[in-house]
Order: sequence, then C-alpha cells, then structure tokens
Amino acid sequence: MKKMILASVMLVLSLAMQAQVRVFPKMNVGDKYVYDCVTNSQLPGQQKVTAKSTMVFYVSQKTADGYIVDVTMTEMTSNSDNDLTSMIMNMTEGMLKGVKIRVAVNAKGVAQRITNFSEIKQKCSTEHPQMANFMPKENLKAESMKTVTEEVLLHGITNTATNPLSINGKTITEGMTDNYTSSVDIKMKRTYHVLGANKFSTHAVSNMSREDLKAFLIKKVGDSQPDKLEEFKNGLDVALESGALTLEATEDNVFELNANGWPKRIETKSIVNMAGAETTISAISTLR
Repeated sequence: MKKMILASVMLVLSLAMQAQVRVFPKMNVGDKYVYDCVTNSQLPGQQKVTAKSTMVFYVSQKTADGYIVDVTMTEMTSNSDNDLTSMIMNMTEGMLKGVKIRVAVNAKGVAQRITNFSEIKQKCSTEHPQMANFMPKENLKAESMKTVTEEVLLHGITNTATNPLSINGKTITEGMTDNYTSSVDIKMKRTYHVLGANKFSTHAVSNMSREDLKAFLIKKVGDSQPDKLEEFKNGLDVALESGALTLEATEDNVFELNANGWPKRIETKSIVNMAGAETTISAISTLR
C-alpha cells in the first residue's frame, strides 16, 4: 500500500514538472539574436497600419550578477500615409533607430536597469526636422523628453510582449496568474497556459478599479493636453458614474522558445476599448 501511495505521489510530481516552462535564457558574451517584427495597428477612425522593425540583442559583457545586453533597433518602416500615424512613426524612428540601449540583466535574464541612460537621453533630445509641420519646435522637445525616462524605457522592455527580455525569469505552470501593468499603463490580470515543453500562452484582461481608471485617465490627459486637464477633471466623476467613460482591455500572447531559452517566435494581440472606441494591435516577432 505504501509503495502504491509513493508511486502515485511520484507520478503527480513528475506530471507537475512536465507541465511547466522555465524561461531562464542561456547567455554568453558574444551571443547575438536578431528579431524581425511585423506589427498591424488599427486605431479608431483610421486605416490599418503595418510596421516592420528589426531589433538586435547582443550580449556584450559579463557582470557580477548577470550580463549587459545591448538592444538596438536597426530598421523601422511602415505603410502609413496618414499624417498622425506617420508623425508618430517618424518620431519613433528618429529617436530610437540606431540607438544602443544597454540593459543590465540578472542571472535569470530579468532586466534590472539601463546602464547608458544619459547617452540615450542626449540622443533622444535631438530635434527632428520631419516633425516641424506637426508640432512647434519648443513643444516637440518638451513632449518628447517627458517620455524619455529610464523608468519608461525599462517598463517598455519588461512589459512589451514582443520584446524577448519581457518574459525572462519566470517558471510557467498551467493556470498560474499574476498582475502587471501593460506597456500602455493599464493594470492587467494574466493567466498562463502551458502548450508544450518550450511553448506557452497568456491571456490577460484589464483589472482596474474605478479609482485606478480615474488616475489613468487624469495622467493620460495631463500628459497629452495639460491645458485641458482641469476642465476634464471637473466632469470626470459624472462621466464615470454615468458609464460614459469605460475601459476594457485584453492581451493574448503565444511564446515559443528555443532550447536555450531565447524566444524563436512571439505572437501577440491586444485590444483596448475606451468608451466604445477600439484600438487593436497585433504583432509577430521571429528570430532569424
């Protein structure tokens, strides 16, 4: 009887070990990974935009507690002829293309900090002539630099699903859940599903209280239209109470890993519905 119980326990433990994926990528100085990403965006009232980008991840240095990974966007193009979308794409390309972001990761590959932020900030403070028709020069630099902080850049690396460093340091088990803040600052609750030895998926839904939503909206309006903020705040409670301002978001991802723990393919789709206006972004990132 004792042998049967022991055998049953061992079987359960064996199945539990099999139903997990450890995301601890192996790194050696000199390793280089190149990812091509195709992103389709559909904003409310605008045509679908397809953007293509190439990101290079180069393990450049061993540190006492991990490594330095140099992340560089080498290419970015889009099919957009829409003024607003083109403006955003041009600004992103002008600020980040060719800029080396040196990310310090720990032994499990989790991004900890950006070691060359001052250099990045200097590069991103450069004026971009292609933007002159859309925003006064003095406003452009001020608005650009608001978003160029080490915290924002690190948050983007760790919370953008198509970034290979975003999932590092996790042991994925079937049905596990966690909470996180998305790359667009929405609080989400995420559930994981194991699909194979080196493959798993995630499904996340927005998880915001009324106070969370209120703070989110105030921050977004304050960042984009500071002159309208007080007027917006005065009517915000009434709008929330009436249900005129709502926010629902979902994010679905599928990660397929190489044997060494680096992703070879990432598929992602996010939908944000704000007061009935829906934005959909889907992307596929593949390792060359």
